[in-house]
Amino acid sequence: MHTNPYFENLMSPTELQEQLYAFLRPAYPDMDIQVLDTPDNVRQLYFTDARFKTLYPKQRYHLVSQLIPDDFFEQHLLMAECHELAPGETPEDLHYPDDDTIEAMAASTLDALKEKTGFATLLDHAFTQNNVQCQGDFRQAKALLTQLQFTEAEQLNILHVLMHEGGYCDCEILYNVFPETAHSKKYWLNREDEAAFMYGTHG
Repeated sequence: MHTNPYFENLMSPTELQEQLYAFLRPAYPDMDIQVLDTPDNVRQLYFTDARFKTLYPKQRYHLVSQLIPDDFFEQHLLMAECHELAPGETPEDLHYPDDDTIEAMAASTLDALKEKTGFATLLDHAFTQNNVQCQGDFRQAKALLTQLQFTEAEQLNILHVLMHEGGYCDCEILYNVFPETAHSKKYWLNREDEAAFMYGTHG
């Protein structure tokens, strides 16, 4: 029996698993979800999907968490250990850059991407002129960084800076990190128009 009061009003592992499937299966029909309660009163969640193979751990967590309603997350998952894995992986296989290091290099990295290398402009052109569609990953960003001759180690740090700033995929880099780009301005203008129509504030 659990002695930690945190577990007293929680769903059972099976109930939680079923509810998480309801949230996630529409977007990830092949995802496997396991909910385990350890003898040390730790609830562990394992989300396994083949599409996570090419994504960084922070991307995976972002994709999963945004599909779970905030109130449900706060009530049932806030103190749980969450692991987003590709098939065959274990939590020990995942690597996370140091957050303090990423934060310290953020300003200079963003300046280089915008002003010195033209990365932001190149990514913007890919969407606005070449009709690229975001696939929920960094395939366009990685291709451009490779074109700009950044090493894999440098790309790792750069992409984690972008995630730190809210860019978890190609389109979010523009929407959230470089809002002055044409693709971003069009997106946010469309969002404003949709909100105005929804709430009846359009002219």
